[in-house]
Amino acid sequence: MSSLRLSSAFARRSLHACAPPRSAPLYSSAVRFSSLSSSTSSVSSSSSSFSTSAAVARPQRTLASSSLPASSRWSGVTSFRSTQSRTMATEGTKIKVKNPVVELDGDELILPYLDIDLKYYDLGIEYRDQTDDKVTVEAAEAIKKYGVGVKCATITPDEARVEEFKLKKMWLSPNGTIRNILGGTVFREPIVIPRIPRLVPGWNKPIIIGRHAFGDQYRATDIVVPGPGKLELVYTPENGEPQAIKVYDFTGGGVAQTQYNTDDSIRGFAHSSFKTALMKGLPLYMSTKNTILKKYDGRFKDIFQEIYESTYKKEFDAKGIWYEHRLIDDMVAQMIKSEGGFVMALKNYDGDVQSDIVAQGFGSLGLMTSTLTTPDGSAFESEAAHGTVTRHYREHQKGRETSTNPIASIFAWTRGLVQRGKLDETPDVVAFAEELERACVDVVNEEGIMTKDLALACGRKEREAWVTTKEYLAAVERRLKSNIKARLLSAVEDAVASSRRLPSLIDMTARILGVTTALLVLSTLTVALRLYTRFWIVRTPGWDDALIVAAVGTNYVFYACLIIELRHHLGEKQDTLSEHVMRTQLKALWLSIPFYNLTLTLAKISMILLYMRLFASTNKRFRILLIVFLVFLVIVGLWTLFGTILICLPVRGFWDHSVPATCRSFAVVWCLNAALQIVTDLVVVTTPIPTLARLRLPTRQKFALILVFALGFFVCAMSIIRLVRIIQLVSGDSDEFSERNGPAATWSSIEANIAIICTCLPPIQPLLTRICPRLLSSRPRPRDSQRQREKELPSVYSFHLNNPFAVTSGNYSASITGNCSVNGDELQDTDGIQVVRELRWDLDHADRRSGSTTEKESAKKQRRDSGFAG
Repeated sequence: MSSLRLSSAFARRSLHACAPPRSAPLYSSAVRFSSLSSSTSSVSSSSSSFSTSAAVARPQRTLASSSLPASSRWSGVTSFRSTQSRTMATEGTKIKVKNPVVELDGDELILPYLDIDLKYYDLGIEYRDQTDDKVTVEAAEAIKKYGVGVKCATITPDEARVEEFKLKKMWLSPNGTIRNILGGTVFREPIVIPRIPRLVPGWNKPIIIGRHAFGDQYRATDIVVPGPGKLELVYTPENGEPQAIKVYDFTGGGVAQTQYNTDDSIRGFAHSSFKTALMKGLPLYMSTKNTILKKYDGRFKDIFQEIYESTYKKEFDAKGIWYEHRLIDDMVAQMIKSEGGFVMALKNYDGDVQSDIVAQGFGSLGLMTSTLTTPDGSAFESEAAHGTVTRHYREHQKGRETSTNPIASIFAWTRGLVQRGKLDETPDVVAFAEELERACVDVVNEEGIMTKDLALACGRKEREAWVTTKEYLAAVERRLKSNIKARLLSAVEDAVASSRRLPSLIDMTARILGVTTALLVLSTLTVALRLYTRFWIVRTPGWDDALIVAAVGTNYVFYACLIIELRHHLGEKQDTLSEHVMRTQLKALWLSIPFYNLTLTLAKISMILLYMRLFASTNKRFRILLIVFLVFLVIVGLWTLFGTILICLPVRGFWDHSVPATCRSFAVVWCLNAALQIVTDLVVVTTPIPTLARLRLPTRQKFALILVFALGFFVCAMSIIRLVRIIQLVSGDSDEFSERNGPAATWSSIEANIAIICTCLPPIQPLLTRICPRLLSSRPRPRDSQRQREKELPSVYSFHLNNPFAVTSGNYSASITGNCSVNGDELQDTDGIQVVRELRWDLDHADRRSGSTTEKESAKKQRRDSGFAG
């Protein structure tokens, strides 16, 4: 636990330096802003005037666990108050953090800005001893429950610490305990500040250390061997006999150690390392000493290689990065000679050592972030990469000023908040954390205000070159407020610029909404007329009708996704949209594309089934051709459906670019799908035209039928226009994606609705014939006398064959009755698209073999066809 506890309150513009409890070694990994009113003396800084107050009692913090005894921490506080006035940064509503963050004995820099629920656990050495280290276990379980934890530096006791704090035993490292419970990998990345010179000048790119956070020395069992004897390692399998492995014959005293690791933990380490390398776009190196530890380290090497080959190689190749195993000594030498720009996956101890070397090489141990991430992303812990700073604490105890670098502690909180914001999808929380990080860096890089360690790294030893920790925090606070004001001003300027574009944006949104809504209503009405015709006029509904209803349903989902895109500023310039808005817009786009493709596929399959009902009953070849087309449509439909759903793996990578994902080329997939839609449109439209041309119909009626089916060419035209828009979308700048996607989305909706309308026009021809007989009749309207004569024509014709006729071994007599329908004008329906034919026959059969016995068999059959004349 740190001994110097730094606090500040943005709410009252107060900055406090907290006197640490005596159990703390030196330095806090987190910073709390609070306020106390009493003050006795002033201390000035470049940004504000301060007052120091006497130690005052501070209320005891409530522990997150009710099963553990109360903590005695926070018994005394030395306050340090700023006289700065309120700013607009704190006058508004606090940014809401949806879910809790687990605080492992840290103090927050962030309470005046965030409305956050902190689950507090005291990991101070004395309280760990008081609870027999149960608090450490409960803290780790809380991180697993809530997903995010922020931890400050803690003491790992040695013999001297055990004596100093009168501990019950030499407790294990709390970091090791937490990491063993959570699993995962610790990634340490330098905080690069251009003003701070690097001790390794060639390091121009970051070096990220991935440290396996489980097992090895940190969970080892070690003993002191008192004298001569034999050391054996015994392994007892489940349901097996113990196996004793000889280790060493001691001839005198010595030491021994056993350590372990598991395949599951190594695999999780591998997945975390590969995912981080993909997310950062950097090559990955795994380093062990497998030439010496052939089985122990060899297991790490083999598992990494196996997972790389089976899971990640294609993704690495697509990004132009690579994975390679190197011996640890060779890798360290190469690291020093390199310019950086890679991820190193190291075992627990190697990662512990090399991360400190990398931090110092980039300028300071105080410029290193440390985050622990599980392979599935369910748990995340951040902390300062450095440990407790005992020497500084001793100086503080003597009443001397200290200049401890708090940057890593602040970044521990900001990285935790960034993770919390990403999990909760609260971009304001992420933006605040990133703004705080930028303030820390800007104070050093642009203003030259830095703590002593950074000044020494710059070669400056004089007192004027560095500031105390409190003065540095005051400068960070001032810079943060300045950055927030600048950000608000920029937001106002953007709002003004947006307001100038508002009329055109409203006009564009209105056009898109008006066109798509009108066509949706029209297509829905057309489908309703089709169902009315099939159920109440023709009375022969079929599977083609069911599919067109399904197409309307998917079209409504597509329309809903388009509405979501419009609500999230579809068509606006992307640089004016927040990350959250753009992410939601992309999520709606990802969902809309499969439903667009499904709508078109269902409409085309419905049309093919209609062709099979109308034309294929008397033409076997044509039926086979239609079946081939149907299979082709199904294959194309499945490709366009699942090809767009799985265009990125994991699918979240489509809208969340922070997720490491493998995505196929949007340009290739979208243009290919658009081309396939055009091809299938042409197939569906042209298929019935030869058959229609051969029908024995009057020219006028034949032309009308061909025209009805040829309306599908309009869908082809829509598909071609949409393809052009898709090409413009994918060939433009990525920053113009939202702006260019507006026309593409509009034409997609037009195409889908026109496809449904054109599919419904042929089946509603009987309804249109009733409504407009002159328009669709193949002959002129008859005069009244002619109509009267035709009314007198019988509607039922019948004849009877009295003389028996012989077929095979039987004698038959038959009677046949025929009936044809009439249209709405009491005219025989010889011109309409529907023809109803009813045939009934009776057969009398006399059996010759029985002689005197006559058996009468009566068979009746009615046939009702709905089709086109001819």
